[in-house]
Amino acid sequence: MDEDIQSYFENHPDTDVFHFTADGFAFFKKDDAHNHANSLDDNEVRTISRDEIETE
Repeated sequence: MDEDIQSYFENHPDTDVFHFTADGFAFFKKDDAHNHANSLDDNEVRTISRDEIETE
């Protein structure tokens, strides 16, 4: 999923944070990610910032 995460940031240069659900969907808003995650067996939401990606 790391390549997918990288591509989200490349495709959205003005976005500093994405919220990812266990099924790989990306959201701009944390609340939207949690709402979607509640429908999944794994309801974890992983928040990743652009800084985290650029330092790897």
